[in-house]
Amino acid sequence: MKKISKGVFALPEIPYSNGIPALLRIRYTTRALISNLIKKGYSQIIDETLPKDYQNYTDEELLKCLEDRINLVVNILVKDLDRLATDKDLEILFNSIQIWGGNQARGFYLKNGGVKNNFNIDSYRNGIKCILDGKIESAISFFNEMSQMDIAFASKHFSFWSKSAQGLQNEGFRQLPILDNLIFQLTYGKSNPKYRHYIKYLENIYNVCSELKISAHELERRLFNFADTPGGKIWIQDRVM
Repeated sequence: MKKISKGVFALPEIPYSNGIPALLRIRYTTRALISNLIKKGYSQIIDETLPKDYQNYTDEELLKCLEDRINLVVNILVKDLDRLATDKDLEILFNSIQIWGGNQARGFYLKNGGVKNNFNIDSYRNGIKCILDGKIESAISFFNEMSQMDIAFASKHFSFWSKSAQGLQNEGFRQLPILDNLIFQLTYGKSNPKYRHYIKYLENIYNVCSELKISAHELERRLFNFADTPGGKIWIQDRVM
């Protein structure tokens, strides 16, 4: 492919239609995070977020189970967050999404005193309210109040809480895609995305969504799946070199 400058948004030419596919990864890091949590004394989090027989699941099955559980609860709570969501509900959801995101979340649990110092239920609740109100910059500010929470994982929470949004316009309550290191490398040829990059990323993604007439989450999922293919690895390598 023709060399694309670093920092310039670009997407590979791959199929972007026919619904949202299952998440397919060559390497899963969910169990590595589970092991880290257990070693750190967070067995209760495992009991609250995973099925009792999770060890019998394949990595793909476990990820799908987590995703289905998260989506089920979020679909209930978005209807009336203040009335329906207790602090405990939100805490369990938060940890479920962290575990779904894999072992890169370990810093949240292992650094700076762990959950006790890093998790702030008020910041999380207020951030979610801002997502549901379409106030993304305010949501970013609330998530940024939590230590060991960068845009790579904050945007995973954004994604789950905005799945029920409809439309292809980058305004109001809308679907919010993930921006982690893998996607940042694929779309911009750069590493280590920051909160300051997210608004521009949304603008770029929604321009594509409007052009292709697909949802942000469909686009997001297809980019993730492509990134783990031989073609995706070549694309990323060419972009970051």
